[in-house]
Amino acid sequence: MESYFLPWFFGSEMTKTDHWEKRKQKGILITIGDEHCHKNITPKDLINIFTSSESELLKSEARSINVSEIYEKCSKKYEIFHLNLSRDKDIRDSWNKLIGERSLLIEESEITDKIIQVIKSVVNLPTSDVKDTPSVEKKNNDSLPEIKITL
Repeated sequence: MESYFLPWFFGSEMTKTDHWEKRKQKGILITIGDEHCHKNITPKDLINIFTSSESELLKSEARSINVSEIYEKCSKKYEIFHLNLSRDKDIRDSWNKLIGERSLLIEESEITDKIIQVIKSVVNLPTSDVKDTPSVEKKNNDSLPEIKITL
């Protein structure tokens, strides 16, 4: 099953992250595509995809789970955006109805720049020049790289 809300389900139900668990700060979740988002999914389908999930959303086998319910739950832990590559008005309208201004209509050639712009806007960095790229520096051999954004 292909669906844009599966990462939302995964993010809300199956991740434990430092930004949320320790600091109660939202992460960033970006999907990219050119199709409609499915409106519903059954718990059985989700169980088939995410076999190890103990999600509260999956407790009721009798009902479909609405994508809005998954979006709402995921948006408590993540700032969610969708980079919409579609020129179809119905598809654009459906995304706008679902997530509003967080559905960003773009050209395929703009994906990288738009991702950088979204991240900068979420972490309150200037977004005027999206061509700036992060530089990665190692603090020492025992640590992960520290990302510094140079403006």
